[in-house]
Amino acid sequence: MQLDILQFIAGIALLLWSADRLITYSITVAAHFRLPAFIIGSTIVALGTSAPEICVSVAAALNDNAMVAVGNVIGSNIANIGFLLGISLCICPKLLHTDGYTIGNAQLLLGITTATWILCLFFALGYIVSAMLLSGFGVFMYYTIKHGRENKAVATTAITSALWPTVLYLVIALILLAWGAGLVANSAVKIARELAISEFIIGSTVVALSTSLPEFITALISALKKQHALALGNIIGSNILNNTIALGCTGILAPSVLPAHVLSRDFPILFAVTLLLLLLLKRVPKN
Repeated sequence: MQLDILQFIAGIALLLWSADRLITYSITVAAHFRLPAFIIGSTIVALGTSAPEICVSVAAALNDNAMVAVGNVIGSNIANIGFLLGISLCICPKLLHTDGYTIGNAQLLLGITTATWILCLFFALGYIVSAMLLSGFGVFMYYTIKHGRENKAVATTAITSALWPTVLYLVIALILLAWGAGLVANSAVKIARELAISEFIIGSTVVALSTSLPEFITALISALKKQHALALGNIIGSNILNNTIALGCTGILAPSVLPAHVLSRDFPILFAVTLLLLLLLKRVPKN
């Protein structure tokens, strides 16, 4: 089991490094196309910080370990709001100052979370439910593009390198990210079996907290730099992407019926923290 633990640690290190590179290169590419800052924060940065969860979930599903994938998504989303955002708020209480776009994203996140819970109560996490989840990502992108057209924002990110070398580095970062995800998913399953712990528990605790580190680091740095919208938008955007892409891909690659304890315990907790976030956002002044 020692080798599996070392493999898990190496996978996490590779995930964190490649996710950091992915965010950096993605922002540079976005700047070349002059994308507005809020789109960078809520989509590109969110996709970069969600990439570990997505890749680990896909890797687990490909190995027919759907419960590791599902546990990773639910655990990460709970940790992002309940733990990571909580710590960020302790550092910067003004983090919840928001605007209508962030409120809309939070409402969409609550809607997707609720719909996923209800659908999985009556149906397996299979092709139909997964297609609905992936369509939720389409709604998110439509809302983001629509908001971008209504707000004549100009990209403020400085262009520091040429486009095509950056695209190449971005692809390399994605490959390393996928490799790290495979190491984490495979070693986590082996450790769970050695310790006689359910794969869902491993996925929703150790794996989830590990893959949530990019969100935590991004939120922490953004809060310290007083980039409130970026920090909050990253957490909400990451949770939307986890719910739609990671869970949707899991259902397509490894259809499964979710255990009763997931539907009666874990989903209600996720729903509660998401609802609490929306209520808190509605109580603070809009920018």
